[in-house]
Amino acid sequence: PFTNEPLMRRVINASLYSGTADDARRLAGLAMNEQLNEDVRAEALLTLAGWESPSLFDRVTGMYRGEISNRAEDAVDALGPVVDQLLREGEPQVQIAAAEAAGGLGLTEAVPVLTDLMESSRDVEVRTAALFALAEADAASVDEHVYRALQSDEPEVRRQALVLIPELDLDDETRADLLAAALD
Repeated sequence: PFTNEPLMRRVINASLYSGTADDARRLAGLAMNEQLNEDVRAEALLTLAGWESPSLFDRVTGMYRGEISNRAEDAVDALGPVVDQLLREGEPQVQIAAAEAAGGLGLTEAVPVLTDLMESSRDVEVRTAALFALAEADAASVDEHVYRALQSDEPEVRRQALVLIPELDLDDETRADLLAAALD
């Protein structure tokens, strides 16, 4: 398999700046390619996560490129069919990037898998990434996800849930209930 990582990063970057539906599908395909190393696969996913309005600076060179915008629907259509598999079967780095992409793109179809990852993954960073993705992708039930995270046996997951509470659009009563649950 082709493994020139710097060149693969340039391919990913070029796909971002071209910004077509085919480019988004190409990135999803790279993310699914288990012959590539996890850094490249994660980079493809993170590029899809920021597909609609990427950084003003080039992801490879760091140079100013100016504002561009791509159709978020292209990234959603490309990643939607494969996100569950990436979340379930990927290496932790790929799972984290897939969670960030699912949250950033609002992929509600990933909520059941993200919930399962947040509650049962052995990797704390994966659990935390799933929590933050759930906060973005499932705003209607975010208080339930945060409550579950506050009940976690992992201190870092509980800490990240506490960090998340002030950032959420919750009424005062729900916010107080969540903070009280953290003290129990």
